[in-house]
Amino acid sequence: NPRILDVGSGYSEIFLFLIQNGVKFTYDAVDISKKSQEDINFYQFDLTSEKDMPFRDNSYDVILLLDVIQNILPRHGERLLGETSRLLNQGGQVIISTRNVFVPPEKDKEHHVC
Repeated sequence: NPRILDVGSGYSEIFLFLIQNGVKFTYDAVDISKKSQEDINFYQFDLTSEKDMPFRDNSYDVILLLDVIQNILPRHGERLLGETSRLLNQGGQVIISTRNVFVPPEKDKEHHVC
């Protein structure tokens, strides 16, 4: 089973999606405040901190940064990307998404493929 780290997990919508679709995985969630499901491994962490995230090197197959990177300063983004490199297994994947700032929020849903 792949080990997934969801950075900036919010309400852990990805966790729910994977469960509902029968995906077998191990899931850890990181956010500045707990908004996620009760039955997940949640770690409160401030992405603007100079500390390392509380995980071992090379411990994740997939790291999700979904709508996170645009919300932090560039220097914190650089640090976050360094942390993902430290935490990711060789051959693992980092998935980064961000809202297109050129599309007004009211039209944003029109541009989604799925």
